[in-house]
Amino acid sequence: MQRTEIFKLFILALGVFFLSNAQSRADQKDFKKEFGTAAQEKACNLCHGRVNAIIDAPWHESPLGQAGVHCVMRRLDYYERNLIRNLLKIRYPLNREDITALDKIGMRFDTKNRIDLLEKILIDREAIHSLPNIDYFTKTEVVYLTLRLLDGHNLPRVDKLIDALNQQEGWEKTEKALLAFMAAKRNFRYPSNVSYLTNLLKQNGLDLERIYKGEIFHAIIDQMSVLSFLSDLFIFKGDKDILNLLISYSSSTYGFPGEYLSHMFVEMFLFRPRIFISSLAAKDDHIVNEVIKELIFGVSNNQLKEHVKDVLRKNVFIADAYDPERMESIIKKLNSAVDETLLNVSN
Repeated sequence: MQRTEIFKLFILALGVFFLSNAQSRADQKDFKKEFGTAAQEKACNLCHGRVNAIIDAPWHESPLGQAGVHCVMRRLDYYERNLIRNLLKIRYPLNREDITALDKIGMRFDTKNRIDLLEKILIDREAIHSLPNIDYFTKTEVVYLTLRLLDGHNLPRVDKLIDALNQQEGWEKTEKALLAFMAAKRNFRYPSNVSYLTNLLKQNGLDLERIYKGEIFHAIIDQMSVLSFLSDLFIFKGDKDILNLLISYSSSTYGFPGEYLSHMFVEMFLFRPRIFISSLAAKDDHIVNEVIKELIFGVSNNQLKEHVKDVLRKNVFIADAYDPERMESIIKKLNSAVDETLLNVSN
């Protein structure tokens, strides 16, 4: 009888030990290791269920809430994960529904919650930018990432919201550049938004004040963003004016923005080969040779090299060309340059 009672007490003590140990382990940061089994996944679900574990504190600041946040974050994509991290960093008020609204699994069933959260953050942007003791780039990245995620939805409600946001004043330069791209892609005030981006491209190159202040890294990042926006707009719209602008820019830039543009040239060629080659045909030989060098520099691996070769083999360039011989000459130059490309990176 005594042995039976002792055994029951031992089982009870063992159960209490494992229960307390499981709760303490839920607070650890490495959730890839902590929630690897089905049993641990069920324990993780308890974190989400105990929303009111600590009533006087925000949900995400409680131990169980933190466990739930990190559990969701391990399923998020790049932009969603970084947005949550920055929101927590600026102590933005979040609840369980806010965190799970960005879950890529949950959004398949309910996109409304996700868009509601993104809209709420953008409405709060002035309050976010006025927060004390938070660095400028963290606050700007919160708004920037929110816009990025909003741009990923092709819905009438989102289009209407982007149209309205694009007409508002008071945006930071990087935020406004992204908004201009988002609006232009949707044909909202296309000429003025493209004009803003092209002017910004020129201004960033002359922004010596930021360089002298030691902000050269951020200046380069801003320049790369504008280059990406313009190249994407060329891919979406086939706008020759944008391509001509980027070709002119490539002849006057150097360093990492120039290298980045080389990779953009490869994408632009692969998506819009006829427009790309026909635009080159209107340039002199010096510019043609420089652009081919830039494009070849952007062919960073054998897979891209084969993609370029495949496009060149399709022979879709000569039809309806204003100067077929000129087009054929450029294609031969490009073919020869691709064949001579030596790559150190394998597939």
